[in-house]
Amino acid sequence: MKSKIKLAFLGCGRVAEHYKKLILSKKIKDVCVIACCDLVKSKAIKMSKEFGCKYYTLSSKMYEENSIDLVLILTESGNHYINSLEALRFNKNILIEKPVSLIPKHAYDINKLANKKKLIVENVFQNRYNPALVKLHEAFKKNKFGKIINCSMKLKWHRSQDYYNDGWHGKWSMDGGVINQQAIHHLDALNWVCGPIEKIIALKKNIINKLEAEDTLSALIEFKKGYLGTIEVTTAAKEDFEASISVVGNKGMATIGGIALNKIELWKFNNNFLNEKKIIKKYSQSVPNGYGLSHITLVNKIISNIKNKRKKINIPISEAVKSVELVHSIYSSIEKNKWIYVKDKVLSSKLGKE
Repeated sequence: MKSKIKLAFLGCGRVAEHYKKLILSKKIKDVCVIACCDLVKSKAIKMSKEFGCKYYTLSSKMYEENSIDLVLILTESGNHYINSLEALRFNKNILIEKPVSLIPKHAYDINKLANKKKLIVENVFQNRYNPALVKLHEAFKKNKFGKIINCSMKLKWHRSQDYYNDGWHGKWSMDGGVINQQAIHHLDALNWVCGPIEKIIALKKNIINKLEAEDTLSALIEFKKGYLGTIEVTTAAKEDFEASISVVGNKGMATIGGIALNKIELWKFNNNFLNEKKIIKKYSQSVPNGYGLSHITLVNKIISNIKNKRKKINIPISEAVKSVELVHSIYSSIEKNKWIYVKDKVLSSKLGKE
């Protein structure tokens, strides 16, 4: 068994700061950061000083010069595909920030190469480890809600114009809008708990910010089993104040909310499925920001698997790609102004395109 996993950062921007804090505070355990790489030299240098490690501006050189057990792919969304393939070709296990790719086929290509080389590749959908969401998933799968009437998802966050002026956020070729950048986490959670989603029709607008894609989007959805749902997402709110999933059935209803799907805000069932107050207290978390706390759980599981030479995948690419396909269905419904069936795998004419 390895004593510590040798870890490298590919991308030293906004989200890398979150991982840095978790590692330096030892919440992510048994790792040693040995290299940091970013195309912007100043970012790579700054991050490397935090860890006392080497810095690079060329990823291939980082891979050639270091024995790395796990690479965190923390680059722009539109670069996840090429960055992931390169790391795999250098025989590195990888953890890819969401989305796994902008194009579904690219996700399958990544998975195919990882399987061929017998390497670990995972996508960051950490909310699947939130205690509140896990409890909702359990109740749903055990049919505690009875006949399902409605399942909905809401995200009300804030991003400034400066955020969209960084050269890639909000651009079709590199990112997309709120549904693909911020809300893809919650779209994954909705589909994981209540899905599969069968068809979608949506509208989008830019309410406050100026960007190629959207800062606000709403959608009507129908699930495969016939019940209905809604999606309401925006980054035009005054501040981050809601990220929620609600389920309504004829025997129960529940809402998982907070700013990171971290709290049970409503838990009511005809048979008092476990005590409401006890459930809310036991499974709700206080979190410092929209990232929540479950990156800790996800990354520690991956590290444990590598240390113990297990090839177990916690959130496989076959799961992660479902959200990419849903995003394309949503954008396609807007572009074509009609309902889109997810099974048809219709691609957006804009997302991931120059």
